[in-house]
Amino acid sequence: MRSVNISKIGNIIPHAPEGVFHCWGAEFEEFESGPGNYTVAVVEHSDGTVKLYPPEAIRFVDKPENDSVRIEQCRDVSIEM
Repeated sequence: MRSVNISKIGNIIPHAPEGVFHCWGAEFEEFESGPGNYTVAVVEHSDGTVKLYPPEAIRFVDKPENDSVRIEQCRDVSIEM
């Protein structure tokens, strides 16, 4: 897991300015023409809450533990933003 800073993007206001990135997840929004899928970052805050943020709202503040890119996938994530 990696430390991140979270920025305000549009109408999305972070729960807290920093957190710990767990993984990338997928969410969707229903439209008249069908669902639209999008990627979210799953971030845990120091008070234990877990929130979803758009990728452009987070910035990693540390380096990965090793040089290889680790791909993780969250399953059954259903959290209100």
